Amino acid sequence: MKISKRVGYFAISIIILSLVVLSLCKTPNQYMGATPLFIGQDFDLLRSPLSPSVVRLAALQGYEERVNQSVTSNGITLTIGNIYADSLQFEFDMVESFSNQTENQPVIRDQDIKMDINGTEPLSGFSGGEFQQADGNRYAGVVFMPMGNLMPLRVFPTGLLPEEFVLNVHVSQIGNIEGSWNFSIPVSQAKLIAATHVYLLNIEKTSGGDTFEVLVVDAAPNQTIIQIRFIEPGSGQPDLLAGRGRYRLLVTDENNKSFDEQLAAGMVSTKGGNRVYDVLFSTARLPDTTKKLIITPLVRQDWLIARISEGSPITTTGLPEFTDPLGSLAIESLNFVTDSQKTMMYLVMNSSYGTRPMRQLYLETTESNGIGMLLPKDMYFANNHEMVAEFPKLDPSEQYFFRVEAYTPLTGLSIPVAIK
Repeated sequence: MKISKRVGYFAISIIILSLVVLSLCKTPNQYMGATPLFIGQDFDLLRSPLSPSVVRLAALQGYEERVNQSVTSNGITLTIGNIYADSLQFEFDMVESFSNQTENQPVIRDQDIKMDINGTEPLSGFSGGEFQQADGNRYAGVVFMPMGNLMPLRVFPTGLLPEEFVLNVHVSQIGNIEGSWNFSIPVSQAKLIAATHVYLLNIEKTSGGDTFEVLVVDAAPNQTIIQIRFIEPGSGQPDLLAGRGRYRLLVTDENNKSFDEQLAAGMVSTKGGNRVYDVLFSTARLPDTTKKLIITPLVRQDWLIARISEGSPITTTGLPEFTDPLGSLAIESLNFVTDSQKTMMYLVMNSSYGTRPMRQLYLETTESNGIGMLLPKDMYFANNHEMVAEFPKLDPSEQYFFRVEAYTPLTGLSIPVAIK
């Protein structure tokens, strides 16, 4: 049965890669007492824990580029030391230093930075590790740009960065100090591309009116990029992030070991009476022993945990374990406590999802005057962990549905890919 209105949900997630968040409001006083980060003169923060693992692994393998550009304005010097780029993302490190005469020493923030590619395409949605106090009265951090954060994608149709481009970085104000800090950085992926095994496949399968295509698999030294296309009947405009869940894949090897996949970028369109999803995924670097990948699309079919009605407090215990191809989730207890203004939801669970992203639990109601959506007070996800979410006061006369986001593999569309 399809419920007409979703009124509240909360995501249980450990956000991968493209959702690493930069601290926006640190000031020097907040760093007092903290141990400075030692970076030295020839710093390389791309190899440090400040970087996402996909960048750090590539940098440690030597696929970064040395930039070493510095600009000084009004007593503040910004230095970009290193940059890494692949088809899905780029990252550079930056150090802020001050002259002896600079009394006001504000810490640069990501909103102070403007960037564009080749002088024409402005970028947004970038983030990174926060700028930390470093040795020598400096602040250091990284700026990370996953191209999939551009919604709608407008730089390059599939979200891919070109093999060579010029990245322009502009800063006109840091705190209350105005100035001009401009960088023009030539970027090349040539070394990484030369070490990447590209499988041009264009393999397709059709089942039940749906067509699934695996177009390209790029086995890079630090990650694996999978480009797929899903075609389904229907003239309505498709929705990449709602739709039927075409933005999830089940990727396994010949021994049925699964690889965590991440949506990197995508486009949706209509063609010839069909909805077309062109999507890029990234997953971990393939072990050298891998002989085959089995790539299967997943369809979202949410699973009902409990119907909630008849007043407050509402308590449910002993709920069955939920399992899908991405893992299992056992709800040990689910409690709702309502006062005059709000309803608190307390959830204790045991999960095997680990770092899988976007596992969602949510409330639905059949009423059209929905409650609205509120974020939980705690988004930490661990085994046997209690989650707390606050909602506007639930109406005890209505019935609510507590659901978990679930996926079913379309095994008739599985495509094996031989890895040499």
